[in-house]
Order: sequence, then C-alpha cells, then structure tokens
Amino acid sequence: SAGVCGVSGVAGACGVSGTSGGAGACGVSGASGITARATTTELELTATTATTVATYTPGSAGNFWIGAYFRVVTAATVVTITVTWTDVTGAQTVTLISAVSEATGSYALMGFAINSASGSAITVTFTAGTANQVYASASILQA
Repeated sequence: SAGVCGVSGVAGACGVSGTSGGAGACGVSGASGITARATTTELELTATTATTVATYTPGSAGNFWIGAYFRVVTAATVVTITVTWTDVTGAQTVTLISAVSEATGSYALMGFAINSASGSAITVTFTAGTANQVYASASILQA
C-alpha cells in the first residue's frame, strides 16, 4: 500500500531512514523488498569535473529508485546532476539539474523510478562549478 506521499514501499523517498523497521514519515512499515544498492552521503566535490556520487551495476534487470540531495556552502555555484543507465531500448540519460547557479543552502530533489537492464551501470553524477562548495548525496534503491 502507498504511504502518505504516494510512494509504495520505498524507504528513504520521504524521509524514512533505512530499509527496514517501523513506520516512517510516509507510513512505510518494514519496507520489505527494498534494497539499498548504492548510497553516498555528503561527498565533498573537490574538483570542477563530473564526479560519480553513486553507481551500481545490476546482475539482472529490475526496477530502481534514484534519489539525490546536495548542499551548497559559502557561496553560490553552478551545479549539474545527471543519471545514466541502460534499459531495453538502449542508453538513457536524465539531467536533473543542468548548469544552474544554486545559492547557498540545501536542496532535495524528487526521486524517480527507472527500469535498468542487467550488466549496465546506473550512475548518479554531480558537477560543481566551484571546488569545495558542494556536498552531494545520492542513493540507488532496488524494489
């Protein structure tokens, strides 16, 4: 059944920490069948080139939930976030933020579902316009 935010059984999508346990902010209880495949918290982007924040290569095709969050510290900087994967039609790329100047603060992005083919990486990449100004977090969950 769906939780308060309309996400069925997805831990972490609405502030539910972990992948098992009691009911959380969305009413998700136990979150059975959800597995965190890759998660990174507060990775400081020390360069201005694309940085892989989370990646996972599935051993079999399946459904995955992608989430991203970041903080900009001290001064505004340009941020780009992309997610890449392969499904049955071929390589896919979604650009969540494309070279947007972000002010200091914290930013939570809406998570989304994908279906990924076996043997091809799912990758969440961040790029910051200024080194040491962005702390990136991302998760790849499997349903």
